[in-house]
Amino acid sequence: LQRLADKAVFWYVLLGTKLTKLKALVKTGVLRAEPALAALLNHEKSEDPLFLRKNAFRLLQLHRFQLAVALFLLCDCWEEAASVAAKHLQDMQLVLILARRRPDIS
Repeated sequence: LQRLADKAVFWYVLLGTKLTKLKALVKTGVLRAEPALAALLNHEKSEDPLFLRKNAFRLLQLHRFQLAVALFLLCDCWEEAASVAAKHLQDMQLVLILARRRPDIS
């Protein structure tokens, strides 16, 4: 169930969802099976990119790679997100999608 939540948040963020919509999703109770994820999104520092980046690196240590990519995307760390997709997820098509979604590349 944990991996399903990770995948759902990952694809939701990849489609362009911002943190405010994720917080609203948490309020609906959909992620109640993931209290740690809900606590992270509702944390007072969740708007801080450094906080999100730090937690993304912690998720890498826990082998929750898709959720780490989602947090890297939320804090605009596109290189780290692509690196995780290439090295840990071993998904080069995903790396290409990330490259296309990057705002400074058109």
